[in-house]
Amino acid sequence: MTSRRKKGCETISLTIPFEGLLSTTVRADLLREFVKYIFFQRQQIPIPFDHMKEDADDSNRQLPPGPVSIKPSKKRESLKRHKCVLSLTEIFSTLNHIFLTAGPVTQVLFILGSTIVSPRDVYLINLPSYSYETRELSSRQCLAALFKRVVGSDWYSSVPELKSLTKLHVLVRTNTSFRCDDLPLIPRPNFRVPQRGHHFTLNLICGPSNFDPNLSQIEAEDDAFDISGIESLNFSDLAEPQGSRLGSAIEPSGDIETSLDDSGMDEEENSSEQMWYQMTIAAKGYRDVSSKTAEPNYM
Repeated sequence: MTSRRKKGCETISLTIPFEGLLSTTVRADLLREFVKYIFFQRQQIPIPFDHMKEDADDSNRQLPPGPVSIKPSKKRESLKRHKCVLSLTEIFSTLNHIFLTAGPVTQVLFILGSTIVSPRDVYLINLPSYSYETRELSSRQCLAALFKRVVGSDWYSSVPELKSLTKLHVLVRTNTSFRCDDLPLIPRPNFRVPQRGHHFTLNLICGPSNFDPNLSQIEAEDDAFDISGIESLNFSDLAEPQGSRLGSAIEPSGDIETSLDDSGMDEEENSSEQMWYQMTIAAKGYRDVSSKTAEPNYM
């Protein structure tokens, strides 16, 4: 059964538990790779980000010294690609800085749309607290668990494709005492998650108390698990010594859920201790119009 939001768009919710602690570095890594994934899957870049960045770097290195004659159309395309790569790189750098300096970040919002009040896609990520002591998980373990679940859920199957380019906007929710004077951020004390667009909620939870002791480990797979936007992941490389539980173990069952609720944590928006901060950087999508091979490659 599918529930509907006020504006007629459903919320697709996915909960991913991790058996261990997500450090600030791991959280930043997860969000960075998640942005790469959605930006490619929603047809905002022609190839996965890391490949596009390598191509852009190679093109710059191959330019001979001195004045070079370049066709205007090719120069425009090169500038657009460079701007897209530069904007996303700056977003990733700012996310890293926020997680290292802002204190607890409870929610992150990625919006695809011309503005934050007229979104096409809304991705709300609810992050777990640090209120327990347990072993820290590695980025590789967590990335494998996250994308095995996200890609396996096929949560884009019920939403239409984005046929035109748009912008990526980023907001983070953290302490009101956070000083962001040296970062490309502006406080948004009255911001609320917009109702328009297609809504996706990702709930990340961690800690031993969230798990059934009888949960099995993720089974190692013979083939690499290849997803768009991040490096191929081979789960056979994640095997741990016998007798230990895989730190990125996730629930072996459960489909994506649709509901009217953004998430349980969304109720904290009325808290006087936290508020939203919006990045002043917005990454505009890039489409390689000069290449016929620039179509996204879906699995």
